[in-house]
Amino acid sequence: MFKSHPKGLVSAALSNMGERFGYYIMNAVLLLFLCSKFGLSDSTSGLIYSIFYAAIYVLSLVGGIIADRTQNYKGTIQKGLIVMALGYVLLAIPITSTSSNMNWLLPFTCLALALIAFGNGLFKGNLQAIVGQMYDNYEIEEAKKAYQKVIEEESEGSGNNNNKEEEKKEGISEVGGTQEEIIKKELEKLE
Repeated sequence: MFKSHPKGLVSAALSNMGERFGYYIMNAVLLLFLCSKFGLSDSTSGLIYSIFYAAIYVLSLVGGIIADRTQNYKGTIQKGLIVMALGYVLLAIPITSTSSNMNWLLPFTCLALALIAFGNGLFKGNLQAIVGQMYDNYEIEEAKKAYQKVIEEESEGSGNNNNKEEEKKEGISEVGGTQEEIIKKELEKLE
């Protein structure tokens, strides 16, 4: 399945799958979690929910700026995954909400959500950038191979391979020499 794709695509796909899994689970249950655990009203829970999801997209800009300035997309993605995982671990700590711990538990939960949003911001846009870079490099290599093949075929089609075996013995390239030599030979044929 991934044979014809660049190296690293499998790990990028698996990382993205894990991030999307967490994102959609949070999307589905965050309002319910805030209302049931803390007894918040729908409007207060909706406000926290809205701020959290807005932060994910706004912090993607910050993550992109960080990666562009450091030119370390892979490191930025890895740090984003670690920060995001830390946020999920903090959010998963089973603490029962009571009136005595409500003063610190809701801010603690908001801190966990902020870590998830920041980690997601470091991860989200940069993963697509690194996948694009994988394919840019892949296309360049493929383009080089294709260009070499075109020149080889062009040389064969122009009749430059009459003495192919002798040229191999003498160490002359199958392509017909340097680019200047090929152009010179082609111009001589036209005259």
